[in-house]
Amino acid sequence: MSQARVAQINEILKDLEDLKKRGFENTYAVDENIKFFEAMRSLPRYVWWLIKEMPKIDGSRLLELSDFHQELFFSLPRVTLGHRVTLGFAI
Repeated sequence: MSQARVAQINEILKDLEDLKKRGFENTYAVDENIKFFEAMRSLPRYVWWLIKEMPKIDGSRLLELSDFHQELFFSLPRVTLGHRVTLGFAI
């Protein structure tokens, strides 16, 4: 994985953690996005997440990164990680 992509993932994770600390109302969505982006750090982690974690996700409670409040989530304009997955996660 390129250093730029690692930096983007780390920045997104930092912003998600900050959002969680500020008391964002949908902690489920924040936590699931944190799990997803942590899994994105390596292929084995992602495959594990895909097989074990993804099937347990309640899609009705998720938010895409674009749904988080802009004033709290500063990295959103810099997110250019590729295609979108319909699970509510942006990758």
